[in-house]
Amino acid sequence: MRSGLCLIKISLLFLGLAVLGGCTKIAMNSAMSSWQDRQIPEVIAAWGPPSEELNVDGQHLFLWNTYDGILASPDTRKPSQPADSRYCIRLLQADRADKIVYGNWEGNDCPGFFSGWRR
Repeated sequence: MRSGLCLIKISLLFLGLAVLGGCTKIAMNSAMSSWQDRQIPEVIAAWGPPSEELNVDGQHLFLWNTYDGILASPDTRKPSQPADSRYCIRLLQADRADKIVYGNWEGNDCPGFFSGWRR
């Protein structure tokens, strides 16, 4: 009887973790898309300066890299492999007028609903 109860508890735990993981994905997608058509200076005012700013093939990219819960400054050395730590990378692409045209994210430590990253 005890092993059956233990199995139910473990199953419920995994179900809860799967639901929370799905919620994080929805929340992060919503946070990133909330900045669509806004200006980069608005994001910088809300999130702070980006960790990296790149121009690649005419694309203006801004990245905010968080490792172990700390926003990396431009001179911060990144882990050799992001899997070595908890990380969250937010990427925004801006057009020539600094209007955001694309946003994406990846990571194993993105806070989802409680990030404060939504506009």
